[in-house]
Amino acid sequence: MENFIIILNKPTHIFFPGEVLSGHLKIQCKDRIKINSITAVVSGEGSVYWSERETVHKHRNLSNHRDSGRIMNSTSHKERRKVYYRNHENYINLQMVLASKKAESDFYLECGEHNYPFQIVLPANLPTSFEHKIGRIRYSIKACIDIPWAFDKKTTIYFSILNGLDLNLFPNLRVALGGSEQKFFCCGPCQSEPVTAILNIPKSGFVPGERIHFSASLDNKSNRTIKELSIILIQRVAFHAKGKSKMVTSNVIKSVFSKTIEAKKFENWNDAALIIPPVCPSSNGSCRIIDVNYEIALYFASELTLDSRVIIPIVIGTVPIMSEGDMGLTNSEFSYLPSELKLDLNEPIEVEEDQKTDEADSNLKAFMPYYPYFKDFSMQKSQ
Repeated sequence: MENFIIILNKPTHIFFPGEVLSGHLKIQCKDRIKINSITAVVSGEGSVYWSERETVHKHRNLSNHRDSGRIMNSTSHKERRKVYYRNHENYINLQMVLASKKAESDFYLECGEHNYPFQIVLPANLPTSFEHKIGRIRYSIKACIDIPWAFDKKTTIYFSILNGLDLNLFPNLRVALGGSEQKFFCCGPCQSEPVTAILNIPKSGFVPGERIHFSASLDNKSNRTIKELSIILIQRVAFHAKGKSKMVTSNVIKSVFSKTIEAKKFENWNDAALIIPPVCPSSNGSCRIIDVNYEIALYFASELTLDSRVIIPIVIGTVPIMSEGDMGLTNSEFSYLPSELKLDLNEPIEVEEDQKTDEADSNLKAFMPYYPYFKDFSMQKSQ
């Protein structure tokens, strides 16, 4: 067999819940091959898996015999052990029999090229694809040629699901938000004058490719130097297992406005902006074991003290907020791009023996979900 691949009719390999997924299996044979069947399985699943070292108390009873009496002594000690947490959700698992032998007869693939089409309607409310070394929401098509008395031929292709999040459905995302943080150094009679940071944004709903416009200020009335002032777009992912949750925080993009702000100085930035790169949209409740959320943070710190942040939660969607005069921009040019949040998905994770699988497909390491990216949407609105 020279070639066995899955070809989807949609070149982007990006689909929406409720959409028709179609394609065909392409098989090229250089020899005549006897087979039992040709099948394809469309699957979608969410899974989380991680381990933590935890301290447990263990007790041991010691017995001593004295004459006819019995004295019980007990000892206890602490022990560190590794605890594994996992959870799983199934979203779709559909097997299609594309060809099979008839009863009491043989079935052969003759020399040459063969094509076997398939088509299904995807379920509604599938969660958006997501990849992380701790958890994932992944969709695939796995095809198999069952060959009697020989190893089966298998091939796999991965595709992205995008569950749209229209920001126009949430009026509260149009409202301006702000926050502040005040920090003092030392305490009591030695307490310094405050350092006050303020951050404001005109709304809290955005799409990838859009600018987050903001104003920020820092009033350093203390006698210490602030070593850095920066703005950060943060992704927070919560992974939920049975009885435990794990939060992972990643900096999506960071811009440093000042390396130092001297004592008794005031700095102010008006209408500065960050452009949101391609990232997974905020969770909309379609997945119960992985939650993706975002926030914008004004970060500042000084030597020998803990860092401080002004944090404002935001929502990243797939359809931008529009005013009545902007409705024509719904057709703004956009493309689908892989996430720019660099995660080492190939970094090994220690796994229990009974959890190891053979899911080391050659095309998995190269796969990353694709998300919509509006090409300079903010610039189009200003024209």
